[in-house]
Amino acid sequence: MALQVLSFVFKLGKMLALTPSSLTMKPESVISKLYNVLIFSLLTGGVFVEISQKNFYSELIFVKKVVCIFGDLIIYILNFYSIIVLGLAKKSWKDLMENLESTEYLVRLQNKKRNRIWYCLGIGLANLYYFASISYMVYVRYKSMGWRYLNHVQGYLDLYQKLIQWVIIKMVLARYKGLKSLLSAYKQKNQNRQFSNDLKRFEYIMSQLKTTVDVFNELFGWPLLLMIASTIIQVLNTIDFIIFYHNERLEPFDSFLVNTFLVTTALSGTIVLILACDSVVKEAGAVVTLGYDLRCCLKTAQFLDDLKLKKFTNFLEKNLPKFTAANFFNVGRWTILDLFETLITFLIIMIQFGNSARKQQ
Repeated sequence: MALQVLSFVFKLGKMLALTPSSLTMKPESVISKLYNVLIFSLLTGGVFVEISQKNFYSELIFVKKVVCIFGDLIIYILNFYSIIVLGLAKKSWKDLMENLESTEYLVRLQNKKRNRIWYCLGIGLANLYYFASISYMVYVRYKSMGWRYLNHVQGYLDLYQKLIQWVIIKMVLARYKGLKSLLSAYKQKNQNRQFSNDLKRFEYIMSQLKTTVDVFNELFGWPLLLMIASTIIQVLNTIDFIIFYHNERLEPFDSFLVNTFLVTTALSGTIVLILACDSVVKEAGAVVTLGYDLRCCLKTAQFLDDLKLKKFTNFLEKNLPKFTAANFFNVGRWTILDLFETLITFLIIMIQFGNSARKQQ
C-alpha cells in the first residue's frame, strides 16, 4: 500500500484529532494542539452526560455494573491515549513516516494502482456500514429509551483508530513483499553461479523494516492492548445483555439487528487487525525462507562466500518483526484464540455471579 492511501486516511484522522495534519510532519501550531484538547474535552462531557443519563448503572446488579463501568473506562482511556498522547507524539510519527518513505520504492516494484483503489473503496464502505448501522441503532433506541444510548462518538474513534493501524500494517506488509520480490529476483539471477557480494543491501532493508515495526509498536502498543481488552468487554456485555436484559420495548427483529451490529463491529475490526499483524510476520518469515533457499541453490559458492550467506540468513532470522500489545504479549493469529478463550471464561464467571445475585434479590 502506497503513502497516498495513508494521506487520505490522515485527512479525516486530523479532524478527529487522531493523527498529524499531514505526512510531512510539520510542527503543529498551538491552535492545533488546543484543537486536540477541545475534542477530548467535548468527548469527556459527552461521556459524563451519557453515564449520568444511565444513572451510573444503578439499576444493574453489581457484577454487571462493574463490567459496564470497566468497559467505559477502557474505551475512555483508549481515546485519551489516541487524542492526547498519539495526537501530540510528533517524534514517533516522524520516525514512522521517515521509515515508510525511505522504503516506498519497495511498493513501486509491484503493480499496486488497482489495489489502492480497492483499499480506498474498502475504507469508504467500512465507514458507510458503520454510519448506516449507527443511524439505525440510534433510531431504534431513541424510540424506546430516549437519549440514554446516543453517544457513539467513542465507538467511531475506536473504529477509526483500528483503521489507521490497519492501513499502516498493510503498508509494512507491501514492503516485505517488495523485499521478497527483490530477493527472489536475486536468487534467480545468481542460481548456480559464483556468489556475489550484494547481500548487505538486503540486510539493510530488513533492518529498516524491523525498525518500522518497532516504531509502530512504540506508537500503537498501548492502543492495541486497550482495543483487545475493549473488544472482550463489549462482546461480553452484549451477550450478557441478550441473556439477562431482554428489552421488551424493542421489537425482536430490531433487538437482533442492534445486538448483531454491536458484536460484529467489536469483533471484526479487532480480528482483522490481528490477522494483518500476523500476515506481516508470515511474509517476513517467507523472506527468511527465501534466504535459506538462496544459500542452498548457490552450490558453487566458496567457503568464505558460504560463511557470508550463513551470516546473512542468521541476520534475517534475528530481524524478524514482532507486533506487541504494550510488550505484554506478542500479537498473531493465536491471539484470536486467546481472545475467545478469555471471553468464554469471563462469560461463564459473569453468568454464575449474575445468577447468584438475582437469586438473592
